[in-house]
Amino acid sequence: MWQALLPTLLVPVALLAEAHIKAVLELRHNGGMERHGRLPRDASLEGEADPAATYARARLQPPTSGGAVVAAVLLLALTVPIDSPVPTGLLMLLLVASAGCRVYLAGRRLAAWRLAKANNLFSAHKNFVSAFRGSTMLVTCFCILAVDFPCFPRQYGKTETFGTGLMDLGVGLFVVSSALTSKWARAHDMTFRGPGAPEAELTMARKVPGALLAAGPLVLGVLRLVVLKAIDYQEHVSEYGTNWNFFLSLACIHNLAAAAHWCVPKGMLLPVSIACIVLHQYALVARGGALTEWVLTAPRGRGFVADNREGLLGILPLTGLYLVGEDISRRTLWGKTTGSQRRFVELWRYRFLKMGALTGALWLAYFFLSRAVQPTSRRLSNGSYVVWVLASALSLLLAFGAADLVSPVVPSAAIVSAMNRHQLPTFLAANLLTGAVNISVSTLHVSDTFARAILAVYALLVMATPVVLEHRRMRPRAPASTPAADPGGTVRKEE
Repeated sequence: MWQALLPTLLVPVALLAEAHIKAVLELRHNGGMERHGRLPRDASLEGEADPAATYARARLQPPTSGGAVVAAVLLLALTVPIDSPVPTGLLMLLLVASAGCRVYLAGRRLAAWRLAKANNLFSAHKNFVSAFRGSTMLVTCFCILAVDFPCFPRQYGKTETFGTGLMDLGVGLFVVSSALTSKWARAHDMTFRGPGAPEAELTMARKVPGALLAAGPLVLGVLRLVVLKAIDYQEHVSEYGTNWNFFLSLACIHNLAAAAHWCVPKGMLLPVSIACIVLHQYALVARGGALTEWVLTAPRGRGFVADNREGLLGILPLTGLYLVGEDISRRTLWGKTTGSQRRFVELWRYRFLKMGALTGALWLAYFFLSRAVQPTSRRLSNGSYVVWVLASALSLLLAFGAADLVSPVVPSAAIVSAMNRHQLPTFLAANLLTGAVNISVSTLHVSDTFARAILAVYALLVMATPVVLEHRRMRPRAPASTPAADPGGTVRKEE
């Protein structure tokens, strides 16, 4: 179980080390902090929701890494045996490098960096949440092709019946990461003002039809199904079924979550979501586990439900997971936050302590459920699997949050941030590239060196997709035309 989390835990440490190294290089290149402007230590965060204005006043932007170290660490960690000392050695090396740079930066922190660090937690786009979402997508994209090569450790692959592996986390982490930043969860962020006020966001989140929210995943799911059937592409039917896929599950989850927001009072959403998980678990163990036996052993070809039982039966518990993730996000990540830098960072330390206590309680619940009720199974989407995914997600989120708090700079990477903003296009590109590699190369018969070379090129292409999309998004637009003024100096509206 812990070995499955090791590659993902390497990501926040690699981000931290890369940010610290770049910060040291920038300080040495700029000749130290004496040449740059300073800000008051306890400058108020009221009205400082725009990081660009803060950085402009300070005359030095906090460094942002590219993400090359993160990608290289993942490529190496996912292509060596699980009992190899390489992953643990990488973790220790990155920790030592980060700690050394941290000591160097301790007495040289710019006030601009301190304010940017607090402003990052104040902002509607929190770096540690973006890093968690982007890193989840990065690891998932690496794994979906790496699993086809012999150099990929089998312990990281998806389990067939019971057990836990790194790839078993994929669908669950994607559901949680989607819930963390949903409109309903962010509707309670009191830092929004004007048209984006909490009441307006909440009204929109409760009234937008679920079909509209799920249109993207639904279209991608249908297209993927049609294309794979047309080219007779090999599929692992025990993942979702013969005529089902992840995108269709995601569309159904968003639809059901939107229906729950529409029908269920706000205060009852958490009990209803927990009830969905409990009822599903009861159905799996009732009558001597007849449903469990049917899911794991029943033959295919006896109807739509039997052919796609894993995907269909997983919708209800994963919807419960989504709603629980939304509730946790609403209570911990988004809320009224004002005050000085020092008070604000202390407030977030307290929030992380509460999140840590919740994470510990979830791990205890997981150990109880997996031993006393039913072993963990991704195919069943049972209670212990849902709790395991939620505990793992919060553990990773805490790791990224701790990296933000202990670092004198904001540990962000351009590639990871771009992947956070463009998750579905990135995942679609990874699926297309994976299919192209599997069609053109016999992945089971290539050497480890050649496999790593293919994975390196594949990683570059996958990471280029969100970077290009982000570049297009950030491209300056032509200024809007201004209304013409009459001779008297009043502004006339254009007809």
